[in-house]
Amino acid sequence: MPAAAAAADSKKRLQCHPLLRGGRRQTSSSSEKGGYSRYGFSSSQIESLSVICETLIPSVPLQSLQVDIYSSSHDLDALEEFASASGADHRLPLEVAEVVNEVQPVLLFITKIVLTLLATRLGTLFLCGLLCLDWRFPYIHRFPEIELKNREAILQKWSRGRSFRLSRPVFVLIKMACCFNFYTRASFLATLPASSFYFLLHDHILLQKLQ
Repeated sequence: MPAAAAAADSKKRLQCHPLLRGGRRQTSSSSEKGGYSRYGFSSSQIESLSVICETLIPSVPLQSLQVDIYSSSHDLDALEEFASASGADHRLPLEVAEVVNEVQPVLLFITKIVLTLLATRLGTLFLCGLLCLDWRFPYIHRFPEIELKNREAILQKWSRGRSFRLSRPVFVLIKMACCFNFYTRASFLATLPASSFYFLLHDHILLQKLQ
């Protein structure tokens, strides 16, 4: 018994704060009926939110990183895990939706309107402009159907408030919630996955995109 108690106590000390644990929150099946999650977002809104999160934090092929990782003591498995991760993985969009659901009602209402419009072709045309157009059928793509490069350009316009003026606060809200939840993820033993590479590679990827 003393040995078992000591092991349980040691395991408890290794666990991190509940808000930083790797375990994801569970949603009840009854709250998701009709395509809605317990956070009050429809399935189409969650789809738009997931694509925005993926655009903010896309997965990056490890070979595309211009960094010498093989001649150093880096943990290659952790590096591959970080490079392949994206903002749409591991229920992150639902956690972002939970954060968004706690903001002021006016901003929450605007955010839901924007997410709903992005799930439609005409709404995407209104919010995204010519970047959603194509020469091939169906000619106008919904935001989730737009290629990553164009989605990034759209979010850059939103960040400057050059298209729909209310898109800037929505962009800032989702970006803050997405980056916070992604970069504070922790494993069961209170260690950040690929923690030694997160900010180094994030800055490196940003510099590559700005070139």
